[in-house]
Amino acid sequence: MDLSHLNISELRRLALQVNIEIKRRENDEIVQARKKIQEIVRRVGVPLKRLFNTNVAPKNKLAPRYRHPDDPTLVWTGRGRQARWVTSWLADGRSLEELLIEP
Repeated sequence: MDLSHLNISELRRLALQVNIEIKRRENDEIVQARKKIQEIVRRVGVPLKRLFNTNVAPKNKLAPRYRHPDDPTLVWTGRGRQARWVTSWLADGRSLEELLIEP
């Protein structure tokens, strides 16, 4: 397909149409794949969870180390990205030690 005769506006419109069509076809393929999988599951008579062996033990969830004193639903494990409420707490000049959960 020769696109050299199209101006920028036409190329952008074409690119948008192509992206929309790609997403539509991907969704159609997902729907078809689900139907095939459901048919196989019905035919075999095995639960989907067993078929994909989803009985793998979940990762151990870390216990929170810090809790907001005014809102006990706000907790942070102390790992990974600092929770927003912790960042705000520290920005107000407060200390992280004030948030420690007693063992």
